[in-house]
Amino acid sequence: MSQKALILKILRERGQVSRNACIRGDYGQIITRLSHYILLFRKEGMNIEMKETENPKETIYTLKDKPKETIVYRVNGEIVHTKIIY
Repeated sequence: MSQKALILKILRERGQVSRNACIRGDYGQIITRLSHYILLFRKEGMNIEMKETENPKETIYTLKDKPKETIVYRVNGEIVHTKIIY
């Protein structure tokens, strides 16, 4: 599963994703480009809020609106585009 697909799955299932958990590999693989994928999701229309905590230093991205439908376009099994309908 691509990193983009994994992050999308985590956001759909849990409603939030943690930067530190991505770097540690808590979601099954190490994700180092989380902020890039969050930017892509925001450009696609997802309402994602960022929250930073001080102790421990952490960044958490929370999905504010649950989408009604997510259309995923794939080429050879890899996600190339997602369309989110609210």
